[in-house]
Amino acid sequence: MNPTDAELIANQTARVRRYFNVFPRDFFFLGRIAEGETSIVFSVVERSDNPNIRKPRHFVVKRSWREEVSHIEDDIKLDNEIEVVQRMRGAPHIAQPVHLNPNALNKLSRPYLVVEFVENGTLKEFYDRVIGEEMPLPNRVLRGFFFCPYPDRKIPEYPPFTPEQPLPLEEIPDEDDGGNYPRAQWVHGNMTMDNIYDAEDPEKKDIGVKTNIYDIGRIMRILMTLDDEWDPAPGDVTVEIDGVQRTFATAAASLHPASEWPNLDPDLITIVLCCQAVDVDNRPSLEQLMHALNQQAAIKNDTWYRKQKFPTWRTERTKDINLMINELIYYP
Repeated sequence: MNPTDAELIANQTARVRRYFNVFPRDFFFLGRIAEGETSIVFSVVERSDNPNIRKPRHFVVKRSWREEVSHIEDDIKLDNEIEVVQRMRGAPHIAQPVHLNPNALNKLSRPYLVVEFVENGTLKEFYDRVIGEEMPLPNRVLRGFFFCPYPDRKIPEYPPFTPEQPLPLEEIPDEDDGGNYPRAQWVHGNMTMDNIYDAEDPEKKDIGVKTNIYDIGRIMRILMTLDDEWDPAPGDVTVEIDGVQRTFATAAASLHPASEWPNLDPDLITIVLCCQAVDVDNRPSLEQLMHALNQQAAIKNDTWYRKQKFPTWRTERTKDINLMINELIYYP
């Protein structure tokens, strides 16, 4: 009788736990936190009493859980994923691979991926902290959020949840009476090589499709206005773009006119107005969007905002931005 999927997952969990228990002074196995169609993810932390470690690292281990022989393609996929993650080491927005020394997994017969555990919460939690602190975001921070969804010019889809639903967090769930850990249901689901695009350049160069441009415009509108209405009624606006007056309908009409938002950069407002334009032809392409943002980022520092007499120019200083980011994101 063939083992069930649950039994295979339990076997792999026990196997990884056993290997980490070989080094009880260095690692503490926290348990299984998620599993997908082909892989399972565990949480491990380095013990704080190790004199060679200044600060304990919290990391996750991913490995295939199906039978070695019948599902060897799973291991091949994970090997490829490990190679990709190693090549992207140091890149922004990417969980960093972790090097273990001593390595509790070096005798395992199957490949495994070890990456850092990142727990900064969700964008909704960040928004709530900003509201709670009554702290409007500096333009340089807002511009940074614009850049965040576009590493390597790829546009992520918004998670499949409505705005009213709480997003599941990447955390270790409590065990039940039997000592079993339920599935964590991570937002990103089962990360496999099938989700990585690796091919020739497509004929259509604008990978940032206009629907995703609209979505990031929505997020930026919410962060700029601190009003989380998801789909406000569109309104007509008239703005100057490349020296030409243009009138169009946009869901970000609450940002117009810019004079009503003295702390916000009018050029940044114009970008958001265009991103949320009702007519897709009025939305920028990804190339146009990145060009405009790069131009702004190159010249608009705190000195620029001070000379333009922005009332909140002091919040644009790098030291103040670092303090804000620490308080709202890294160490809330």
